[in-house]
Amino acid sequence: MANGLQKPFEKIIRIVGVGYYFSITLPDPAQYSNVGGVLKFFFRAAVPKKFLIPKGVEFELLDRERLRLSSSSKILLGEVAKNIRLLMKPGKYLGEGIRYDDEIVKLKKAKKTSGT
Repeated sequence: MANGLQKPFEKIIRIVGVGYYFSITLPDPAQYSNVGGVLKFFFRAAVPKKFLIPKGVEFELLDRERLRLSSSSKILLGEVAKNIRLLMKPGKYLGEGIRYDDEIVKLKKAKKTSGT
């Protein structure tokens, strides 16, 4: 059985943070010709960040904080997942941001203040 042809490759992306979530809208065909969908990221900013998902990558919103990407091309899937993750990498101290579902983020300890 050839992976990718009969069963597509999958990656699950998770967004972590208070008030952070995904939203998907279908593109306007007149404006975007070779785009499969528009993914919006809602962070702390008032204006959401947009990401155009290319054709060839299927997406499914599992819940507000998890997104499943699938494609028959492993290279295209990895490139799209990497570009989504680069929008907001997980932070060092709180771990807020976009990460892969199976990724483990090591958190740093908070700096101690003097007790005087």
